[in-house]
Amino acid sequence: MEQKAKNNPEAHLEERLSTIYNELCEKAYNNNPDMDYDSMEFENVLNECQTVWANTLLEDKGFTIKDFLFNLDFGCLCTLFEYMAKGDFPVPMEILRALDSFGEQGVLYLYNHAFDMLNRKEEPGLYISIQAVKGLGRLHKSQYVGHMLTYVTGLPENEDMLIESVVEGIMEMGPVGIDEMVECINGTKNINNNLEYVLQALAQLGKNQKSTKIFDCLKSAFLRMKNKDLGALCIAEYGDIRGISVLNNFLDNNKRSLQREVFFEILHCIKELGGRTDFF
Repeated sequence: MEQKAKNNPEAHLEERLSTIYNELCEKAYNNNPDMDYDSMEFENVLNECQTVWANTLLEDKGFTIKDFLFNLDFGCLCTLFEYMAKGDFPVPMEILRALDSFGEQGVLYLYNHAFDMLNRKEEPGLYISIQAVKGLGRLHKSQYVGHMLTYVTGLPENEDMLIESVVEGIMEMGPVGIDEMVECINGTKNINNNLEYVLQALAQLGKNQKSTKIFDCLKSAFLRMKNKDLGALCIAEYGDIRGISVLNNFLDNNKRSLQREVFFEILHCIKELGGRTDFF
């Protein structure tokens, strides 16, 4: 068997591993033309591509890709991460796990890239930052939820791609981030574009972790935000029937002043929650 890969992988390692991965992902798209590519179902298909990729045998080395990754030195692994981050698909989870195996060194590497995206928005390195912030979430580094919320609320409101990327990283953390999300939303008077992304994430995460504090946060945000239709959609997404009363009362008090599109969007949300709308 060959010696374990250390320090000096072959010149085209990144391209070779990327090609194997891209072919698997492209095949997944081609084999599922009728699937919603934004659905959890298709996300699971892509996750399976990552598993297959990690278990692929590199015959000339006598290792699977997974084993090979965990025998790369830190510098080579970082180079591979940065190469894969610029591709069309999420960085394979096994690369993130390999970085995490270096402990604090690996996590700080992701952290330093993750929170530099605003400085890189006109550079190719932006995608490294985007994959890094999502990587912190995928590795469930919950100690950074507060950093992510502070960062995302401080981004310019027109930087939707950056805002969405950070919020996706927070969502990858799972329910562990809910308390800090509630605190962030409740602590802000104006619900701007940045916080609207956080609010949507809270509704999605919270619907399987229902609590009074989450519902009260969604209700309060709805009442003080300008974008009422989005606030109503968040209440409907959360799926608590108490939302029917909140939305009914709001329409009763404001139906004459609402734009037609907003009025009917809120009606739709009431229906989604199981409420009646025939008396409006």
